[in-house]
Parts: sequence; C-alpha cells; structure tokens
Amino acid sequence: MRKEAPPPSSAPEWPKHWHAAVAATREALPWREEANGVLVLGETFPTAPQEISRADPVPPLPDFSGLATPPVPNPAQSPEQQRGEWIHAALQGLTVAAPLAAQAEAAAVAARVRATLPWLFGPGSLAEVAVVLPGGGVGRIDRLVPHDGALWIIDFKTGVPQASVPPAYVAQLQGYAAALAADQAGEQTLRLGLVWVDAMPNPTLAEVAVSG
Repeated sequence: MRKEAPPPSSAPEWPKHWHAAVAATREALPWREEANGVLVLGETFPTAPQEISRADPVPPLPDFSGLATPPVPNPAQSPEQQRGEWIHAALQGLTVAAPLAAQAEAAAVAARVRATLPWLFGPGSLAEVAVVLPGGGVGRIDRLVPHDGALWIIDFKTGVPQASVPPAYVAQLQGYAAALAADQAGEQTLRLGLVWVDAMPNPTLAEVAVSG
C-alpha cells in the first residue's frame, strides 16, 4: 500500500484538498518510494533530445492585432497630467499606452502641431533633451530646434494661451536656456518658445525672453 507522508508538524492541519492533490499527482506521475521514505517522481521521463522533422507543421504565431492597447494609469497623476504625457509621447512619435480614444486624441493633437509648426520637427531637431540646470537638478527640454540662425528651446503645454505666460513656465524655459548657455558658451543664439497645443483654430507659439 502506498503511504502518504504526513504534513509538517510545525504547520497547522492541512486542508483536505491538499491531500487530494498530492494523491492525484502520485497517480498521474511515475514514482517510487525509497527505503528511507523519500518519494522519487518522474524517474522514467525521457531526457534525450527529440528529433523534429522539417516537414512538421509550425503553428502560426498568435494574432494580437485586434487587441486594444491597455491604459497605464498612474495614481499619482491627475487626468490632465496623464493627458499631457500622452500628447507629449505622440509628439515624439511614440506609441501611446492609453485607451483607444485617448490614443486617437493625442495623435490628432500631435498632427495639428506638426501641420501648423512643421519647422519644429525639421532636420537636426531633437526631442526630450536632458540638461543639467543651474541649481544642480536635471531638466528635460521637450524639443530643441535649430531654425533660422537660432537654437529654439521649445516646451509643449496643454491648454490654451493665457493673457500672460505663467511665471513658472517662464522660469522653466529660462532655466533650460541657462543650462545650454553654460554648455555652449554663447556659440549659438538661443530663443525660447512655448507651444499651446490646444489653441484654436491652430496651436500657438508664444516666445519668451531668454533673460528676465
């Protein structure tokens, strides 16, 4: 008669389904019991490599093209902040990990910006350029664009133009300018631009002074 090893004495009484699972496993797999009571399973499993003929059919890869890209919610962000991230990703030409409706909206906003201000995406322009700020932190320029004899530092903002550019946005752009000025030692004229992507009928570029 096959015997079952009792559960560890330090553990509470095992549920009955555990005993049933162990018994079913022993019935399904080749096994034998050593003299010391240790169970050896799978002793007769084949270990030699199996030869596969080239004529054997290869199953097709699964098709996931009909699946929607799942949203990636960030509980630390507001819906407006998430929307801004999706639009920034679309402006870089990246796939947006968002619900389908949000993907479509971000792509449409990016297309409007590209159609209205195509020079922002011309040859030599760069996206997401990291710079060391004067205070020692790290900033990330949305777009760095050589254009018409100057190097434009561009920051994309959702929303529509306000009567005056918020001071925080001005300070952000001027911090980027200070970081680049220190790096290139005045080799190129710097200009700062804030692009309101939701402005109607077209996205709007507002220039900001390099120094206060």
